[in-house]
Amino acid sequence: MQKAHQQPKAAAPASRPTKDYTAYNKKRARSKKIEKTVLTIFCLIMAALSLVAIFTGAYSIWQIDNRPDNGYYTYEDQNYYYYHGNWYEWENDSWRYAPDESWMESDYESYYDSYSYDSDAEYEDFEDSSYYTPYEYSDDNNDSWDDDSWDSGWDSNDSWDSGYDDWGSDW
Repeated sequence: MQKAHQQPKAAAPASRPTKDYTAYNKKRARSKKIEKTVLTIFCLIMAALSLVAIFTGAYSIWQIDNRPDNGYYTYEDQNYYYYHGNWYEWENDSWRYAPDESWMESDYESYYDSYSYDSDAEYEDFEDSSYYTPYEYSDDNNDSWDDDSWDSGWDSNDSWDSGYDDWGSDW
């Protein structure tokens, strides 16, 4: 209880910050500035890497879309075959790697003959050459494959499975 003749105590005047407190604030401000700079640099690096990834992917797709189709080509009475990124030419009664020529890079579309072999052609079927590797279709759902050895012990009353379930005892 406060007595009537006592006056309330006035709050202590605000003191000035100490040197230690001021130094702490300066360090804290410097630390925040460094954190902000590091975060900004990190974000810029991530943005640059993202752009590189996007442009690399787009370029790869463009390259795939802008390459010749597998098949037969004729350029200046010479027969060629494009197969998985390589050019071959029919020369001396056999298919051989073809040296790069300018039309192969840019103007190949106008020299395209066919994907399929023409039996009346003056060259042999490229698929009969040593350069051709046939694609062998592999079907994982093939019914002729019936190897169950990988699961031969499953639920067959092996020692690990006594056939008795004791579910209630664990609860």
